[in-house]
Amino acid sequence: MKKIYLALVVMSAVFFSVPLISVLDTVQVYLVMTTGLELPLAFMLGDFSFTAFISLCGGVAFLLSTRTENPSWYLGIPLCLAFAITVVSSLVSGLLVITGLNPPIYEPGVVWILLSQTVFCLLPPCAALFFWSQKWLGRWVPVLAGTALVITLCSVATLYFEFSPYLVSAGLIMPGPPHVENDGFLLLYLMFGLPSIGILFLALAAVCWYVSGRTTPGNFPCPEAQP
Repeated sequence: MKKIYLALVVMSAVFFSVPLISVLDTVQVYLVMTTGLELPLAFMLGDFSFTAFISLCGGVAFLLSTRTENPSWYLGIPLCLAFAITVVSSLVSGLLVITGLNPPIYEPGVVWILLSQTVFCLLPPCAALFFWSQKWLGRWVPVLAGTALVITLCSVATLYFEFSPYLVSAGLIMPGPPHVENDGFLLLYLMFGLPSIGILFLALAAVCWYVSGRTTPGNFPCPEAQP
């Protein structure tokens, strides 16, 4: 069997970006204070674009390795597209400069920012589709996909608060209470929601690694491909 579990480990990278940023920042501060040493790698690994690129490579490798054995492989395409948009998000945002303090929602820079934020919040449902495509897991498929969908509730709340200023200005919704902030949902999503999905990918990788020793080399571990 191909070592597809390594691709799953790589795919989990973007989901651990925020905890990784926190750890690397702590290490960076400690090294600067004690030795004066700075690590440029800390800023690279703490960038969503960089970790999304790592995850994109893993996702493409996984789909290419399993597309002939897994009939539902195409359900992983939305997740790879979300990785790809996250990769180019910072670059495109730098090219589409926003002018003015209150730019209209149709300005290209604003449209791209809202699109990239939407895609970033759609990582959980895209991951749910990916987990649902792994039919060889049997009864564990609904567990993985269902967990990702539960985290989607948090991402939807985060997305709502991101869009609410534009919806209020357009008169589509009423202004909410002034004390209600997006920070709580955003922190919950970044610090607990996304890492939880990353853990699911690592768990799936562990299962693939275990199953790899029980199948014929070159076979994908799904019922259709069992020897």
